Amino acid sequence: MDKSVSSRELWNKASATGLILALVTIAFGVLGGLTSKVGSAIVSNALPILLGLAKIIVCIVLFRYFLVKLKEAHPDAVKQDLMHYGLRIALCSSILVAGYNLLDILVINPDQVSQAVESFRTAYSQFADSNTLNALDALEGKMPVYVFFVTLVYCFVW
Repeated sequence: MDKSVSSRELWNKASATGLILALVTIAFGVLGGLTSKVGSAIVSNALPILLGLAKIIVCIVLFRYFLVKLKEAHPDAVKQDLMHYGLRIALCSSILVAGYNLLDILVINPDQVSQAVESFRTAYSQFADSNTLNALDALEGKMPVYVFFVTLVYCFVW
C-alpha cells in the first residue's frame, strides 16, 4: 500500500464529507430560524443557543469520525494526509454553506438585507451622519457578496 493517499481520492472523499457536514450545518440553521418564531420567550431565546451548541458538537464528532474512517481505510496514511483531507472537507463544506446563505439572501428571503439595513437605520439614525447613511445605502446592494465571503471564511476557519 502507498505511504500516502492520492490527492484525487482525498478530493473525492472530502467533497462527499463536506456535503454531509454542510447539510448538517444548514439543517441546524434552518431549525434555529424556525425556533425563533416560537411564541414563548424562554424557548425562542434558549433553543437557538442549544441548537448552536448541538451543531458544533455534531460537526466536531462527524469531522473526527470521517478522519478516523480515512485512517482506518488507509492505515499507512500519515498526519499530513489527514490534515490535507480535513482542509479539503472544510473548504467543500464552507463553500456549500456560504452558497446556501447566498441563496437564502437572494432567493428565499430577498427582503432580509433591506430589513436589516432599515432596522439599523431606525436604531442609529440619530447617531449617524448623512455620509454614514449614504454609505449604508451603497453597502446594501453589495451585502450578499460580503455575506458570502465572510461566511466562507468563517466556516472554513471553524
